[in-house]
Amino acid sequence: MRKLLFLLLICNISFLFITSQLIAQQNLQNTLPDFVEKRLGKGWIQDIEFSPNNENFAVATTIGIWIYNSMTGIEVNSFEGVMGGANAISYSPDGRFIAAAHQDNTIRIWDTTKNQEVEIPTLRGHNKTIYDLIYSPDGTKLASAGADNNIRLWNLKNLSTHQRDTMKSKLLPYRDTVLTVAFSFDNQLVAGGSVDGTIQVWDANTGDQIYIFTEHTKPVEEVVFSPDRKELASASTDQTVRVWSLVGVGGQLDETILHDSPVYTVSYLSNGNSIVTGSADKLIHIWNTETYKEQQNPLTGHKDHVSVLDCSTDSTIIVSGSPDGTVLVWDVIGERMKFAISGHTGGIKALVYTEDNRIRASGTGLDGKLRIWDAGTSSELSTIRDHFDLTQSVMFSNDGKQVASGGSYDGTVFLSEVEKILSNNNSIQMTTVSQRFNGNPHGISALAISPRNSVIATGGADGNIYIFNIQAERLLKKLTGAQHPITSLTFSSDGRILFSGEENGTLRKWDALTGREIGTGIDLGPIGTITALGFRNEDSMLLIGNKKGQILLTQFKQKFESKGQVSLLPYPSEITSIIFSKDETSVIVGCENGSIFICDYRNIKQNINIPKNLTTNEKVRYINNYKQESNKPTLSVQEIASKARVSSVYIQTYDSKGDSSGIGSGFFIAPGKIATNYHVIDKASSIYVSHVGEEKWIKVIRAPILDKSHDLAILIINRINTPTLPLANSDNIEIGESIYAVGNPQGWEGTFSQGIVSSIRGIEPNKWIQITAPVSPGSSGGAILNSNSEVIGVATLAYFTIDPKVKVNRTQNINFAVPSNYLKDLLKKVR
Repeated sequence: MRKLLFLLLICNISFLFITSQLIAQQNLQNTLPDFVEKRLGKGWIQDIEFSPNNENFAVATTIGIWIYNSMTGIEVNSFEGVMGGANAISYSPDGRFIAAAHQDNTIRIWDTTKNQEVEIPTLRGHNKTIYDLIYSPDGTKLASAGADNNIRLWNLKNLSTHQRDTMKSKLLPYRDTVLTVAFSFDNQLVAGGSVDGTIQVWDANTGDQIYIFTEHTKPVEEVVFSPDRKELASASTDQTVRVWSLVGVGGQLDETILHDSPVYTVSYLSNGNSIVTGSADKLIHIWNTETYKEQQNPLTGHKDHVSVLDCSTDSTIIVSGSPDGTVLVWDVIGERMKFAISGHTGGIKALVYTEDNRIRASGTGLDGKLRIWDAGTSSELSTIRDHFDLTQSVMFSNDGKQVASGGSYDGTVFLSEVEKILSNNNSIQMTTVSQRFNGNPHGISALAISPRNSVIATGGADGNIYIFNIQAERLLKKLTGAQHPITSLTFSSDGRILFSGEENGTLRKWDALTGREIGTGIDLGPIGTITALGFRNEDSMLLIGNKKGQILLTQFKQKFESKGQVSLLPYPSEITSIIFSKDETSVIVGCENGSIFICDYRNIKQNINIPKNLTTNEKVRYINNYKQESNKPTLSVQEIASKARVSSVYIQTYDSKGDSSGIGSGFFIAPGKIATNYHVIDKASSIYVSHVGEEKWIKVIRAPILDKSHDLAILIINRINTPTLPLANSDNIEIGESIYAVGNPQGWEGTFSQGIVSSIRGIEPNKWIQITAPVSPGSSGGAILNSNSEVIGVATLAYFTIDPKVKVNRTQNINFAVPSNYLKDLLKKVR
């Protein structure tokens, strides 16, 4: 439950409490702008605690707090989206309140029954980071520990009166940062451990010191009282757990529980017969308190060190967290893992699209180690051992096959092969470093690798930029002229121009071949420190990120031309990486707190801040100009047809007798995930799909994800390397807009046709797009695309009126599609 010393690395984060999974998702979505299509990452795990009744457990991270059901692992509630994540948390004894220590050095108490913060003054007093806090067992006090070398005792007896004078705290002083604090179960004692290895035990009522223990030689990460209050256990990075007597004169008991690596967390099982520890060996150990020997085999499952854990009050469940991004829940009696919860990764430094269209992330954990993980699954792929302490700036090569990092105090830049890093994950083998460069002597603060992976640029606190030839390992140019530290770099798509951002908000452009500055730097003013840059080739747009979670769009042709600014986040969080999808239709933005946002580029442009000095008519023209520009066809009709066909499938269904029961169309919206209509597969006993133009049939094994009310279904197959079609924001379509349909009418595979949007029918939550493109039996489930080859809807039905005299359809071109936004909602339900 207690923090690592490395929590000093924490950056801006977010916090909000909500009480049902549905409400949590809706509230988070409401706080994000419309152009954000998906958010990945839940932040590094900092604390874990069971609710008093063991029904749920809370996980505090650098983004917020997640509440999971202890038996199923289903997300019940979440705190995120407003004011910042939590360094530490504690449930009140009745389970009604959760106290949280935040990045702004305050403590706030949240009412879980009313889904809101308790209306009492925010607890202020610590002037540095708060690392731990805990309720007293009777709920009348709260103890907090921090980097200001103090434990503070807060009086909560008159919590309901909301009086500020009842919130005054009592100071318990230390000589160094206090990392952990605990109450005894009878409310009489409070103990804390500090960075210098000192443990002090105090009278919780008078504040008098009772014991002081100094045997630990390194930081004390956690202390915990035994259930009978007679003993105190402590975990330390000196690779020991020590047990202290609190009877009489006190002092260490004879046995020291030795580990082979630093120990970060310790807890008693409620019966007092066992101590549970988590350490850097990735294991959870359970020790007998009589013999101080392990009473069973260690629990294995984490891929990285075990940083936090907690035990249920009935001693049947252990929950643990690790920088590998997982929370694991263990059956103590069965000595097995019950289930795992993934997604808790953070600290984004760099992002890249891999060849198989996945997003890979790299960043530093709370222990300072550089890691690589799959952003989609949030599963850790490897720790980069060779780059330890050289992680101020990180950058992937354009193809994702190399990763470079540089340190804030060392001018060395390491370049490693990602494949070697991943293969070395399970054991320490040969070094993964392929090349070293001696960059800025005052430390590396920014990196960029050219699109062809031939050149690496380094920026430093001295304001200079060094450009190296990677293959020759030779310095090509030294760029001088910047007046402030370089905080971000990126190349143009052809590698000829290098853009640099500075700490004071100055943006410059350089000729990467000659090393000369092009023009003069421009001061972006209020945007502040430029923390990330991303260049889009098609319209020469430069995206600029800052520490406030804002993105500025600046177009570069002959000169910079500001296009406006959008706020990505409802709370401050530093943007650290901006990349584009291969087709440049999506922007992927990484933040220091661990959030990754996948954004629709066209919608970003439509959400750009409107200048304040425009008249009403000018504002209308301003918005229309952006809409016209973003709606211009960027692909020929032939290119749209080609993209649509290779992503489309033919669907064949069979009944229980094995007879053919119908045909339909579908298309890939993600690797292995096919969108179609519900009515295409309804009542089918078996479903087969094949790529348009292919003979090979693939059977759908997994149960489809269904939305009957919108006539949608998502089929899941094992085939991964499939071209996909991006989903547009269907709220942005306009009547008269050109659209294209692809499907298999009457079994004619891959038929491509053109039309327009005739109308938008209905209202939320049941809208329909009326189109003129033909929809016939067999076309159902096919993609309806815009001029950018983005899916705006799914073909679903045609309207017929049969003349009874001549038995001919008298109705023409009245066809309908399900809006793509409903499909986006359904896609979120796919695990």
